[in-house]
Amino acid sequence: MDWYILFWFIGAVLAAYFIFSLTKSRPDWFSSKSILKTMNTLGFLALGLIGVILLCVMLLKAN
Repeated sequence: MDWYILFWFIGAVLAAYFIFSLTKSRPDWFSSKSILKTMNTLGFLALGLIGVILLCVMLLKAN
């Protein structure tokens, strides 16, 4: 038996348990209001990152 498969399985079970216990202990983190607020922030960060990459590409083309 390959030991890596066993370690991956144990890690997956622990991650699932951690996520389950987190959702049970802090349900306010997963409300629709919190998720929409987070998506809004991530959207602005993504647009900022696209802008920075666009600026870097334009500066590289100028040289």
